[in-house]
Amino acid sequence: MSYRNGFLIGLAGLFGATSADAAIISSATGRRAIRTGGTYQIRTTTRGQRQIIITIDPSITTAFRVDVSYPSNLVAPDGFAGFGVGLPSTAIEYIPPYGNPKPLIPATLTAPGKGGDGVISNIEGEIVGPVTGFQAPGTMPDLAGAPIANPAGGSNLFNLIFDDRAPEQDKVFKILGFDARGIDPANAGQVSDNFIDAVIDDPTDPLNGQVFHFSGEDIEQGYIIVPGEKNGGVGQVPLPSAIWGGLVVGAVVVGWHAKRRKMSAECA
Repeated sequence: MSYRNGFLIGLAGLFGATSADAAIISSATGRRAIRTGGTYQIRTTTRGQRQIIITIDPSITTAFRVDVSYPSNLVAPDGFAGFGVGLPSTAIEYIPPYGNPKPLIPATLTAPGKGGDGVISNIEGEIVGPVTGFQAPGTMPDLAGAPIANPAGGSNLFNLIFDDRAPEQDKVFKILGFDARGIDPANAGQVSDNFIDAVIDDPTDPLNGQVFHFSGEDIEQGYIIVPGEKNGGVGQVPLPSAIWGGLVVGAVVVGWHAKRRKMSAECA
């Protein structure tokens, strides 16, 4: 597993309900990574249950497999019946044209580790329906399988629905990947088989307009931060320490480092 230290990320989109500036980012070495993010909304069901709906929104996407962690002591997927089983159908909504036509690797619920976060593992999907709405750069509205963009520039892939067991508490949801310290060893096995196939939307990139396959270690961890009711549902929730570890205001630059084994050999 490679560790990518020293990258700098921007503040834009890390707070509140706005998207985390989903984008494809490159280093001077030509290595590419994809930034993930999402939005949230709050609703109350007819039975009076407060729910949090998380919408996952990376760059313009054609297919994906991702893992999402959640604070299992504060929320539970709707219809939760225990860990080690498939995700209840009431807890996920694919957003057209995305779906999962061949659920060979169904999303499963992983028991919390030392950090106390549960993980919805292997949420997989691809474009399966007619493409309408905002079109990706260089695509035709009637082109079968063409990715679409939402007004913010990314693709809304799916919603996750959680029952809120502690409305007064702040909550952090994560799309698992690398952060300022690399990839958390506790999540490395889960991240390793993830991927996002996304459109390169950069006129300076020789692959502009093409679909690029980002493996798990090329996916930047995304954070969706939901303030508790004590804050009136607004305001800024303190960021996790992993974010502050690599945060520099206004910077959106990624520095790539070699594998830890290679670094150790060079220092020997």
